[in-house]
Amino acid sequence: MKKIKVIIYGCGVMGRKIAEAIQSKNSLVIVGAVDILPELTGLDLGQLFEKQVDTGVKITNNP
Repeated sequence: MKKIKVIIYGCGVMGRKIAEAIQSKNSLVIVGAVDILPELTGLDLGQLFEKQVDTGVKITNNP
């Protein structure tokens, strides 16, 4: 089955929870993450999860 690629746009509370839910689905894969906060730039998206994991997706501030 082909996975649907998803980009998280906004890594606040809602974006983080949505990203965690997506991460648990076999049919979806997060391929990017964007946020305007400079302190989040370069972080692995999984560092923002309740249970920190390495997703391999770095947060950028440039969509």
